[in-house]
Amino acid sequence: MGEYNRQLARLMDEVTRGDVWSLRDLVDEHGRPLVTRVLADGFGVLLRLPEWSDEAIREAIADCQFLPLEETLAVVAEPVIPDEYRGHSAPGALDFQTDWRLLRPYASDDPDAVAEVRRVHAERREPAEQQQREAAKLWRLT
Repeated sequence: MGEYNRQLARLMDEVTRGDVWSLRDLVDEHGRPLVTRVLADGFGVLLRLPEWSDEAIREAIADCQFLPLEETLAVVAEPVIPDEYRGHSAPGALDFQTDWRLLRPYASDDPDAVAEVRRVHAERREPAEQQQREAAKLWRLT
């Protein structure tokens, strides 16, 4: 197990806080390797939002209009990241505040914890997205 990576822990917390964040700013602050890791391991999702409005953001998140992982990682790798890419915590993502017993070893590169985080995120994602879409439908009906 490696040394505890505080920058990785801060990044996980920032990505999963529930706020919408700029991919460009995130990469500028934390670097491509850490952002790539956190997105690839299921903590956050990426949205392409040419129109920056509260309504557009709310709709995109509620409808789970997230880019596929391959496309997300390709955007992160671009030399200049366009402003239209915003991110949000992935549905069902582990949260550093409540899941620290697993995420602390993950931030120390414990191979078992890394594998467990990936497994949990893969297991939770689809049901959480479905629940989010259903909640959005009910919200629109009222």
